[in-house]
Amino acid sequence: MVNKFTCHRRWEKWDNEIMKKTKNVKWFLYVINYFLFAEDSIPPSVYKFLEAIEVIWKSDIKKLTMPQYYKHKTETEHPTEGRIVAALDAVANGLTLHKAADEFGISKNALQRYQAKQAKQKNDASALSETPLAPNYQHAKIFSAAQEQELMQFIAEVSDMFHGYTYKQLRVFAYEMAVSNKIKIPRYWQENKMASSDWQKGFMARNGERLALRTAEPTSLARTTAFNRFNVETFFNNLETCYLKAKSTACTIYNLDETGCTTTHKPPKVLARKGCKQVGKVVSQERGELVTVCAIVSAAGVCIPPVLVFPRKNYKDIFMRGGPEEALGLVNPSGWMNIDLFLNVLKHFVKHARPAIDHQVVLVMDNHESHVSLAAREYAKENNIHIVTLPPHTSHRTQPLDRTVFGPMKIFLNSACDSWCLANPGRAISIYMTWQG
Repeated sequence: MVNKFTCHRRWEKWDNEIMKKTKNVKWFLYVINYFLFAEDSIPPSVYKFLEAIEVIWKSDIKKLTMPQYYKHKTETEHPTEGRIVAALDAVANGLTLHKAADEFGISKNALQRYQAKQAKQKNDASALSETPLAPNYQHAKIFSAAQEQELMQFIAEVSDMFHGYTYKQLRVFAYEMAVSNKIKIPRYWQENKMASSDWQKGFMARNGERLALRTAEPTSLARTTAFNRFNVETFFNNLETCYLKAKSTACTIYNLDETGCTTTHKPPKVLARKGCKQVGKVVSQERGELVTVCAIVSAAGVCIPPVLVFPRKNYKDIFMRGGPEEALGLVNPSGWMNIDLFLNVLKHFVKHARPAIDHQVVLVMDNHESHVSLAAREYAKENNIHIVTLPPHTSHRTQPLDRTVFGPMKIFLNSACDSWCLANPGRAISIYMTWQG
């Protein structure tokens, strides 16, 4: 026999948690409590049973819970209203209930219910409309189809306005919507002041084609308010004016932007043991060094050799060893672009784009302080460059390089860094290896 105190301590550790997860273990709860509190000792068989249940709970609590989406064990289709009416007519013409149910593929009990419903409908002369003789699955729904459509549209609209709802906020709003419309709701909703998780899963399953859970990007208040019709129309009007003035073609329209790349790459998803929650992947450093890449691409797809800003005070030729031909390397202790370095970028651009009076170019970029300095504007004017800046705080939507080029570039960069770390174990990536494959 096992000591009662030992078993009681084991039971206390997980009794509360498992009862929160499932109600399917109540059938043995009374047996355990009997031996814990009514008897002086516990039989070994009951103790082993308790240990087995504990193992199941720790390994997979889903085995003790009901499935979220019940799958029918048979392939019987739900009867249509036409089949139900035909079966009732056959019964009225003398066919027995059993034979009619077998002939039309309807459950006998269901056919009997429809027969009673039809008889009640004929006897009730005050009925305003006929009751449809079809399966009714709407009685358990809290919101009607029209109300769910309005709710789904509201959730989509608030997401477009950068105020998307989480699952919890959706459940709270559904409860408030039901209360304001005086809709009958379950007791769980009233106790917790929110809809249940089962309703939320069902709502998402019914509206999965229009709604999905997404990880939101932090968007500042300035960005949410600056991207509006007036600012965007003003920008495109100015851009059209520059196009007409410079008589631009696709080969004379350029877009300039910078992006930061670090020596610490983002590791991809990897295969690991099932059930392992924390999986590591080797990278070079905890915090890598920043290298700024300045890209200039024309509307025709022609790319000017890139400009790289390294986080150093003194420039070394080793920085650009193995890089693209005519690429420019610059240095700045912070690794970011500044006013003086951007003037060198413009000179690099003039060298390769070769603007002239009869070959004027348009350069579209954001209005960072290094881009709109007086020296940069004067140099651009002297060399037949028309600078058009994007509206402030709208580059996340209006900057072509951000939208189409830098994303794929960083994916390939992360893949290359990951492959290099696997091929060179024990070595770290540094800015001196920028162009190594």
